[in-house]
Amino acid sequence: MQEHHKLIPVSICLCLLAGLYSCIKQEQEKPVTHEIGTSKPLKKLRSSYALGFAFEYYDGFKLLHILYHYKPQKDTATYLLLPKQGEVPAKYDHLPVIRTPVQKVVLMSTTQVALFETLGAEDMIAGLPNPEYLWSEKVQDLVKEGKIAKVGRANNLNLEQMFKINPDVVMAVGFPELQYQAYGILENSGIPVIYNAEWQERSILGRAEWIKVAAILLNEEERCETFFSQTVKTYDSLKQLTSSVIEKPLVVNNLPRRGTWYVPGGDSYVVELIRDAGGQYPWPDDKNTGSVSMGFEEIYRVGIKADTWLNAGLVQSKEEIVAVDGRLVDFNPYKTGEIYVNTKRWDPSKGNDYWESGTVMPHLVLADLIHILHPGLLPGHDLFFYQKIE
Repeated sequence: MQEHHKLIPVSICLCLLAGLYSCIKQEQEKPVTHEIGTSKPLKKLRSSYALGFAFEYYDGFKLLHILYHYKPQKDTATYLLLPKQGEVPAKYDHLPVIRTPVQKVVLMSTTQVALFETLGAEDMIAGLPNPEYLWSEKVQDLVKEGKIAKVGRANNLNLEQMFKINPDVVMAVGFPELQYQAYGILENSGIPVIYNAEWQERSILGRAEWIKVAAILLNEEERCETFFSQTVKTYDSLKQLTSSVIEKPLVVNNLPRRGTWYVPGGDSYVVELIRDAGGQYPWPDDKNTGSVSMGFEEIYRVGIKADTWLNAGLVQSKEEIVAVDGRLVDFNPYKTGEIYVNTKRWDPSKGNDYWESGTVMPHLVLADLIHILHPGLLPGHDLFFYQKIE
């Protein structure tokens, strides 16, 4: 009975935050256009979990810094965020200028869509690499109406389309030292390119916190802070549920590709989620933040004794797993049926919402994993992103 009472606040928080996300997405108002220097107080955002960005606020302008994760305090790029009619300060006249609030953005990853949609700014999205592969119905409608153009991928950008759109900013994936030549062409032509490195964050809340980068571009600090602070509160409440679990299920991840098995690094947000959900990761001392390649034999030694199998690709049945490699039938989760994939909100003709709203709603991902690994802690939870395959 005591455990049941502990669960009530978490359940309420889950419902409230899911509702808040839905309400924010449904609002039709344009982003708030108040600017620094006006009489309306401005909520100042700061990075609490993310390692990849930082903000500075001044009277009349803001600075956005995109940082190396592995070289603390060393800027990879700095941008001057200036109101529409603001004058460029002489001290910063060498920086790329982004006029705020932005009205047209090109996003180079579907994971970035939710950053803008959550803030009610899906109408600002003017270009995407593959706009046809999206879960969001609102954004799909904009694509059908011809309001979002296909701009190609980073290594094959449609520059003609980019210049036709003439966006206020392009949000790319990666770091400036890895930039493709086409991005350089855009920058030299006066189109700012922000290098989004959310995928390298070690913390899942740090990854979700990249919504603040979208917010500072839109002048939506207050709305963003309300949403993100509730996200953190709910996530922490869920995490607390597993703080005293003794038995932690051993987890094996993913499927082999072309003879190589890629698993999340021990310092990645994927492994953090497993730990926060009360699971055990096979390589706790690994310090990588990205993916790590391993041979089949090493994974096999884990798989035959693992308790749970997560993120086994896009397979929808155990038969599809056998088709990948017949030896996988020896894995213990294959025998027990404890195989889960994050494709409950996936449509092959559209996209996977796990990579859209999942990026800004990590509490729902964590709730799914807790229910999978310790169902007694969240007995009333319905899996949102994950599903069990038979």
